[in-house]
Order: sequence, then structure tokens, then C-alpha cells
Amino acid sequence: PPPTIDIGAVLDSAVDEAFQDQTSLNILLDEAIQEASLKDLILNASPDSMAALSDANSPQFKALVWLSDDPNLDSYDDQRKIDRFSLASFYLSSTPEPWIDRTGWNGYGDECDYYGIECEDTRVVALNLTENNVRGTLAPEIGNLASLLTLILTDNDIEGPIPGALGRLSNLEVLRLDDNDLTGGLPTTLGDMVNLRSLRLDDNELTGAIVTDLGKLSVLVELRLEINEFTSEIPTEFGQLVNLRVLGLYDSSEDDSNLLTGTLPCASLGNLASVESLILNDNELSGTLCTEFATMSSLRELRLDKNFITGAIPPELTEMEWLEALVLDGNNITSTLPQGIGKMTELQVLRLHDNFMTGTIPNSIAGLKNLFLLRLNENGFSGTIPTQIGALSNLEELRLDSNFLSGTIPPQLGDITNLDELRIEGNALYSSIPSQLGRLKMLTKMVLWDSREALNDTNIITGMIPTEIGNMESLRELVLDDQNITGPIPPQIANMASLEVLRLDVNFITGSLPPALPESLIEFRAEENAITGTLSPALGNLLALQDFRIFNNELNGSVPTELSQLSNLQILYLDGNDLNGSLDHMCPLRDTSGGFLEEMSADCKEGGKIACSCCSDCY
Repeated sequence: PPPTIDIGAVLDSAVDEAFQDQTSLNILLDEAIQEASLKDLILNASPDSMAALSDANSPQFKALVWLSDDPNLDSYDDQRKIDRFSLASFYLSSTPEPWIDRTGWNGYGDECDYYGIECEDTRVVALNLTENNVRGTLAPEIGNLASLLTLILTDNDIEGPIPGALGRLSNLEVLRLDDNDLTGGLPTTLGDMVNLRSLRLDDNELTGAIVTDLGKLSVLVELRLEINEFTSEIPTEFGQLVNLRVLGLYDSSEDDSNLLTGTLPCASLGNLASVESLILNDNELSGTLCTEFATMSSLRELRLDKNFITGAIPPELTEMEWLEALVLDGNNITSTLPQGIGKMTELQVLRLHDNFMTGTIPNSIAGLKNLFLLRLNENGFSGTIPTQIGALSNLEELRLDSNFLSGTIPPQLGDITNLDELRIEGNALYSSIPSQLGRLKMLTKMVLWDSREALNDTNIITGMIPTEIGNMESLRELVLDDQNITGPIPPQIANMASLEVLRLDVNFITGSLPPALPESLIEFRAEENAITGTLSPALGNLLALQDFRIFNNELNGSVPTELSQLSNLQILYLDGNDLNGSLDHMCPLRDTSGGFLEEMSADCKEGGKIACSCCSDCY
């Protein structure tokens, strides 16, 4: 007989399946409606996301899917949904894997716990991922973070253009995208960020013109656009930035990227009454120096070096007693140094080198009591070095080289006891070395003359080396070759514990070598003098020595075997003396496996007094 069918059970099962299908359909329908509603919310806040949300492979589409799956989605208000979508788009537009710290990012936890995020009342107010190895492009959705006050992405590897959508961040106060790889031009919408106080886009690869819209940022305090590839004039609209304290438009990169052109907009710059630092160096700016600078009573640093500035230094600038740094080197300035320069009593840095300035250095320069750097080199200054420079007791660097200065070296220079660098080569001085220079214990570099032919140095240093020079314990180089130095090398020179280079060649030095020399010496040259006596075994203690030249003197005796301890020696010239004996104890240093001695000369020709089987040159 046929099996019995339970009609009721079949009907009940069919009804259950239909109900389950309808429930699934309703769930899918609800999800679709929710996703469509969420998409509409996002597009309403961020219309420029439309194309990306239609691309299933885009970071924005993936961010929308991620947000739709958020188990806490229903608990968020609309702005928080937008914030979370925007952060996810930013994260997915970058390359997350190399981030140094990505704690919380793209998880379903509270976005206020993400690394680099700060919130107030669940709203994102700060995003700071400085030096976090963030790569990729900057998602325009970052412009949806309506409560954002601070956006700092300094020192990462973000590339591509600056999204114009950032202009929607009307509450933003700090925008720092410096030290990245951003390209393209500046979006005009940056001028809509009316609450911006700090804008730093420096050290990128941005191109084109500096947009005039930046002049609308009336509360801006800091504007840094340097080290990019801008090619425009300085907008006159910058004169509206009356609260600006720092303006950086310079370029210090090796490829001279920024090339701002045109004449200095003096009238506009003169309106910047709050500016403390005006940094415009390394461009192609032209014109004359602005007398309007003298009205900028907040200005502390003025940098216009390496431009095409011409004409004179206006005497009005010397009234800027508040200025701390005046940097005008590398221009075409043709004036004298104003007599009123001494009135700039707060000046700490004065750089006027590499111009065409003439005349004498005024005695009034003694008024610059706070000066620690003075560069007047590579000009056409004449006359004598004013003794009043000795009153600049805070000076650490003094460069007067490559001028037409004459006379003697003032003993008063020894009063500048903080001096680290002294350069007066390339002039027409005729002088002995003042013993007072021995007071310069901090001095690390002193150049009194330069043997390079291109410099055509006519300085002549005469007389004996003062014994006080041994007090210059920080000096690294003492170069006095091809001069009129007489007398012996003072034994006190052994006290110069930092000395690495000692060049006394081609002079009229007499007497014997000091019993000891500084063990820090790398190069010692005293050839072509009238030095007598013997070579001391103590020379074997100069273990850092690489270059030792004492040829064409009047030395006698044998070459001490202790010289074979100089394993760093590369050059040894002993010819033209009355030395005798053998040099074969130096041969192991000529072997590349035993040393670096490349050149060794002596009077070792047949019949000579020196026996040497390994010398490179025999005379």
C-alpha cells in the first residue's frame, strides 16, 4: 500500500520555509536600505567621494563596507559615522603595513583610542602621525572631519596632491604636511581655512605659483612654504596677513628648487607688523632693500641671502636696534657699511659676505656687543682691521678674508676669548703674530693666509712664532707656509692638544725641532727651512701622523727606528738633509699588508748617506 502522507506537517514546513525566506529577504532589504542611507549621508558630507564609492576597489568603497559592518553603527550620530568613514578612507588610502604604530586603526573600537587621535566629546579634534612612516596618498575625505583643530602628518612619505577638500576644515588651526613627497600645486581652497594659525607645507615637491588666496588667512601666525619648487612672485596679498610672525619662502636644498622671482614687494612686506622671522633666501628676488623693514618693530630675523638684491644698505635699517639677525650675503650689494651699524645693539648675526661692498669697516662696529657671528668676507673692504673689533667679547666667528685690508693684525683680537673661528686670509696684511692671540683658548680654526693660487693672497706673516701660541689648546690647524717666519719652533707647541695640521714649510725657521710635538698631529710640514739638529725618537709617539715632510733642511744623524711605529703614515719626505744610516726599518710600512706608506724619499742614491731598499724616490 502507498505510504501515508502527513499533509499537515508538509504544510507547516512550507510555511516555515516561506517565513524564513521572507525574514532573510527583509534583513537583506534592511541592510541595503541602511547602506544606501549611509552612502547618501557620506555623499552629502563629501560629494567628491561619489566616483570612488562606485569603484569596489577604492579605499572609500572599502571604508563604506567596513562601516556598514560596524556592530555599533546604530549607536553613532551622523557626524560620528562620517568621522569614522573618513578615518577609514585615510587609513586605507595609505599603505598601512609600514606604519610604525597603527594601534586601533580600522578596528571597531572607539576611534578616540586610535594612535595619534585626540577627541573632545567623541569628536576628533586632532590627528598627529608625525614620523610614523605613513605612505600613499592623502585621502580627500580627511576634509570631512568637521571638528578637527590640528592635522599634523610631518616627516612621512605621503605623495600626490594636496586635496582641495581640506578647505572644508573651517575649524582647523594647525595644518602641518611638511617633510613629505607631496606634488602638484597649492589648492585655492586653502584660503577657506579661516581659523588657520599655522600652515607648514615646507620640504615637499610642490610646484606652480603661490596662490593669492593664502592672503585671506587673516589669523595666520606661521606660514612655511620653503624647500619646494614654486616659481612665482611673492603675492602682494601677503600684506593682509597682519598676524603673521614667521614667513618662510626660502630654499636650502642642493638642487635650488624654489625660484621665487620679481622684485621685493616692499609695501606688502612692510604691513607685516607682527612678523618676527622673514626668511626669503635662496631665490631669484631682485630690487633694492626695503626701507619699510625699519618699521617692522617685531622683526628679529631678516634673511635675503643668495638673491639678486642690488644697491645700498639703507641707513634706515641701522635704526632697527631690535633686529637679531641680518643675513644679506650672496647678493649684489654695492654700498659701504653704514656708520650707524653700531646702533643695532641686539644684533647677534651679521652676514654680508660675497657682495661688492667697499670702504672701510667703521669703528662703530664695536657697538654690536651681542654679536656672535660676523662675516664680511669676499667683498672689497679696505683700510685696516679696526682695533675696536676686540670689544666684541661674545664673538665666536670672525671672517674678514678675501678683501683688501692692510696693516697689521690687531693685538686686540686676543680679547675675543670666545672666538672659535678666525679667518683673515686673502688680504694685504703685513704683520707678525701678536702674542695676545694665545689667549684664544676656544679657537679651533685660524687662517692667516691661503696658498691657493686662485685666491692671490698677498698677506705676509713675519717674525717669530710666539711662545703663547701653545695656549691655543683647541686649535686644529695652524697653516703658516710660504711666509717670512723666523726663529725656532717654540717647544710650547706640544701643548696644543687638538692640533691636527701644522704647516710651516717654506719659511726661514731655524733651530732644532721641539723635543715633542702634539700627539694629535695628522700632518706636519716644515720642509724648505733651515732646521738643524736630529730627529727625536719621540716622533714615534705621533701615532695619528699621516704626512711628515721635513726635506731640504739641515738635519743630521740617523733616522730613529721609532718611526716604524707610525702605522698610519702615508708620506715621508726626508731628502735634502745630512741624515745617515738606514731606512730599511721603514720598509714594512711600504708593504700594503703592514702599512699605508705610499711615498718615501731620502738621499739614498748610490753614494748617498742613506741606505734604503724600499724608498719611492732617491736623491
